[in-house]
Amino acid sequence: LGRPDEARATAEAVREHDPADLENLRVLGEILLRQGEGERAAEVFAQVRELAPGDVAALRNLGRAAALAGRRADAEAALREAVRLDPEFVGARLELGRLLLESGHPDEAAAEAEAALEILPTYPEAVLLQAQSLWRAGRLREAVASLVDLLAADPYHFDALILLGRVLMDEGRHADARQALGRVLRFDPRHAAASFYLGVVSGEERRFREAIEHWRRVIDSGVDGEFAERARENIAMAMEFARIFRTADTAQVHSA
Repeated sequence: LGRPDEARATAEAVREHDPADLENLRVLGEILLRQGEGERAAEVFAQVRELAPGDVAALRNLGRAAALAGRRADAEAALREAVRLDPEFVGARLELGRLLLESGHPDEAAAEAEAALEILPTYPEAVLLQAQSLWRAGRLREAVASLVDLLAADPYHFDALILLGRVLMDEGRHADARQALGRVLRFDPRHAAASFYLGVVSGEERRFREAIEHWRRVIDSGVDGEFAERARENIAMAMEFARIFRTADTAQVHSA
């Protein structure tokens, strides 16, 4: 019902009455996770772990909570234990893969994604993690192939299209990147990420006016956060670069 404070108060009250009620502890831990309290959530899921050592879902959530609290080593240990106990636990493999990717181990992250895909072929979240990991590992063609397979089944998967656009940019295939990102905007003209990265493509091609137009759309979309902030910064840089190149071109004309 979207009333987490009331849910938390109820769970806390039950915990006072019966501190070992497993179902209540699981609910309380999930509430704390949703409220961004990683340290407290980790304490609760650690208690579940003590009461139910074979609860792999609690181990996964303990990993999530520890990661949220910034305790990466504890998070990795919990997630690896969940995978050891249940090698077909796709959710734990994907959490572990994301953690490994964030920790700078893209090849290991890709291996977890591939293991998940052996269990659930074409699972979109696993394909996205696999492609992102391959991209970060510098294996661009493999990343593109992975995303193309996903998009063959779901041609308008926005996250896949945006990631494909970014990978294609790194390959220097700007026209193909434009096509992938443009497909998102055809369905959602106010999509901030697609407009932002189209601006990046234009900027790399020194089409600064066009880049600025894309970034202004990000700001005008009303979406606050990282993309809007980066768009403002990029507009300022693009205007400066445009001025520098105009000055250089003028100097070349005069010298000629």
